[in-house]
Amino acid sequence: MKANRMLCLCLAITFPQLALAEFQFTNQSLGTEQAMIDFCARIDPGTATKYQQQAEVLAQGVPSEELDKARSTDDYKDAYALASNALGAISKPDAAEACNRFLEADKQD
Repeated sequence: MKANRMLCLCLAITFPQLALAEFQFTNQSLGTEQAMIDFCARIDPGTATKYQQQAEVLAQGVPSEELDKARSTDDYKDAYALASNALGAISKPDAAEACNRFLEADKQD
């Protein structure tokens, strides 16, 4: 249950920041967000498309050059690695439940 709270907290903190207009998020939050999307997609491959669609919506309106530049920074890479390692410590059943809850919450918005 602690893992669910940790993952939900990470998702709750990161995704609203990314929903702001025109790349008003940090390279760190972008790295964390992408690590969570990739993690949840690996946990349940059937949801991978839904997570990738969410990432595309969040980055909508941001030129791909800016995204590529952000993804090449050390801040992005460090945040991605840190989030990936933390998420990897969560048990698969707890992680799958938390990821599914996030998708369900997204449907309700």
